[in-house]
Amino acid sequence: MFESIEKIVQMRLLKLFYAICFSVYVLFNAVSHPANNWDMIGYVASVVSSNGFEGEELRKRTYDDVKSYVPAPVYEVMTSGDYYREVVYSDPESLSQQLPFYKIRYLYIKFISLLSTFTESISQATVYTSALFAFLISMTTAWYFSKLGSFYYIYPFLLLPIGLLPIATLSTPDTMATFFAFLSVMLYKNKRVLSLLILAVLPLIRTDFIILVFLLLLVRFYQGGRRQEYIFFAMAFFAYFITNTMADNYGHLMIFNFTLIPNELRPYPEEMVMSHAVKDYLRAYMAGGYSLIVRGEFFIAIASFSLVVKDFASKDVRYSTLISLVGLLFLFIHFLAFPAAFQRTYLASNLIMLYFLAYRFYFQGDLSLKDSGKFLSS
Repeated sequence: MFESIEKIVQMRLLKLFYAICFSVYVLFNAVSHPANNWDMIGYVASVVSSNGFEGEELRKRTYDDVKSYVPAPVYEVMTSGDYYREVVYSDPESLSQQLPFYKIRYLYIKFISLLSTFTESISQATVYTSALFAFLISMTTAWYFSKLGSFYYIYPFLLLPIGLLPIATLSTPDTMATFFAFLSVMLYKNKRVLSLLILAVLPLIRTDFIILVFLLLLVRFYQGGRRQEYIFFAMAFFAYFITNTMADNYGHLMIFNFTLIPNELRPYPEEMVMSHAVKDYLRAYMAGGYSLIVRGEFFIAIASFSLVVKDFASKDVRYSTLISLVGLLFLFIHFLAFPAAFQRTYLASNLIMLYFLAYRFYFQGDLSLKDSGKFLSS
């Protein structure tokens, strides 16, 4: 008896060691090889602006902070060689007009602002934030995969194709948003209140994750949720509305044009005129669609689609069916609204679909909607 207990403890310690090793690798890779992407400037400026600085002082403090962190050759690339970057660097008004694109990530801005009190710069805080939440994504994924027997040992090799390593190096809110999105979905069946609390604030990290909130709301309608649960969904929609209002967000059409359609006035988005040429929009969808299809994770969506169709055709709709459908619809709706095939945008939906594919392969079934037992029990 004691020998069997000892073996179980040893196996669990081995699994924990395995998860820690990979997660620490993700963390240190992100910290030691940061992408130093241009968005770092926008987020640093947002923190500086939240401290009450404007105009030339805002510009100077922002670029001084970035310059103190990134290597000199990288700083030169971030401030020259491109018309847009040169104008934003030289004109305080142009920099100020970029802020609404970034300030809508309210909780992310607050988090890096808080973390920057413990780091050498705000820029460094953006790097550490992405690395930290990438670490947490890995550990959380390991925890749930530990319930899938031998599937546990392949979980790092499932995270790699969906881009966790390169995304962890970016100064963006994507790993933070993905961690909380995945956690809220995984807690959704058994720890509903905690899951709903996370969902209520998710739009304050990334506003486009209101799509996930909406899809999970439909799941509750389908299952017949309690009335008080809808208060949390209302809170999420209110959070979405208030953060867009407070940040003076330019709106969806402006972001679409700014990001996906070339325009000489990009340094001054307040002066941009929206394109009325259908070909400009078609070109954006074609380019984005091609990028999605040629990437390996497209096959994750195909596999999930097959699973969902099979279950609905056989009238065997399970919890994993619905959540796989949530991941699929998030990808589809997000692409229709904004056809930029950034891998970081779909990290959360890919992770959700991957987990439930592995879950179904391992258990060859799960709890039906009528089952009152515990999801993921084994």
